[in-house]
Amino acid sequence: MQNSTINSVKEYWVYKQIGEWLTELKELKMLKEDGKLIELPLKVGDEFWEIQDRIAYPRYAHTLSHCIYVLQRLGKTTFLTQDDAINALKKELEEYYNEKI
Repeated sequence: MQNSTINSVKEYWVYKQIGEWLTELKELKMLKEDGKLIELPLKVGDEFWEIQDRIAYPRYAHTLSHCIYVLQRLGKTTFLTQDDAINALKKELEEYYNEKI
């Protein structure tokens, strides 16, 4: 008898937690539909590439504010992939040499 009471209490808390998660998920979905929630292409711990002095360096986003810093410079001096960084360097060099000719 006592085990069934314990199991009922455990089940209650499990279902309560699931209900809270579903409520939060519904709220997030509504925010996204209203355009008030966006998904960032970079999260803490992700690798990105930064160009300094015509060299592409791998870096890691270590805080949310650092992610925002990276995203503000995305496509200029920071890139999400090594290929994008290398292509930007190639384009910069092509423009540089075309001006010299």
